[in-house]
Amino acid sequence: MAYPGVYELDVVGYSHPSLDKNKVAPFPSLDELQAITMRCVTQSSVQQSISSNINATHLPDFINTVKALPKDQMPPACAADLIAVA
Repeated sequence: MAYPGVYELDVVGYSHPSLDKNKVAPFPSLDELQAITMRCVTQSSVQQSISSNINATHLPDFINTVKALPKDQMPPACAADLIAVA
């Protein structure tokens, strides 16, 4: 059963005619952003700092905070995923 606004998949797959590979990107939602944040950041103080900006009006602050984090606090691949979803 499907409900409006609820999706079974957390990713969207697409292909580009000029590429031989399919690309997969996370479905952009605040819930997905929160889930990726919890998986990527292990330090609770950093999780709290980032999570406080996960809302529609603070997404630019969220992106700036993620970009400013050192690599030892968040792997670059996780940062890229978070920025893409935000």
